[in-house]
Amino acid sequence: MCCISIGVQAQSFVVDGIAYQVLRGRQVEITHLTTPPTADLHLPSTIQYQGCEYRVTAIGTNAFMGCPTLCIIHLPNSLRIIGSEAFMGCPELQEVYIPNSVKTIEVEAFSCCEKLHTITLPRALKCLEYKVLFGCSSLSEIHLPQGIRRIEDGALAGCPVAQGLVIPKSVKHIAPEALGYAE
Repeated sequence: MCCISIGVQAQSFVVDGIAYQVLRGRQVEITHLTTPPTADLHLPSTIQYQGCEYRVTAIGTNAFMGCPTLCIIHLPNSLRIIGSEAFMGCPELQEVYIPNSVKTIEVEAFSCCEKLHTITLPRALKCLEYKVLFGCSSLSEIHLPQGIRRIEDGALAGCPVAQGLVIPKSVKHIAPEALGYAE
């Protein structure tokens, strides 16, 4: 089926309590929730809307920020970008499974998720951005991917993981406050 979008404004729509915005072609970004998700959320790699199939490639800025019910999230293999503050301050978030398709995790994406204890970082990730895991005080173990090149200010500040952190040889830059006040 052929889907044609005409108009200047970007098309947005809601499917199963998740709001999407069309980025280009048949790619969409999750922009926010319209209803609270289940505790264990599996995001789809594709969605159907008005007879068209869209590929979920991004989670937008603040999309899940402060979500009180989210405990575990499984991100789809179609995902490329996790936006700034996407999961910031989710008080119950404990586990995040990020597929290797993700190339960018923007600033403060998971900051202040105090119960976060498990996160998988994708192999394609080149930079731990500013305060990306800031204040994740339950994060006791993290494996940095071999290709990572930069660790920015505050990336792991306030995380107990910093003490046993193994830095891959691929890292070329560690900002002065990357580990901040890590315990």
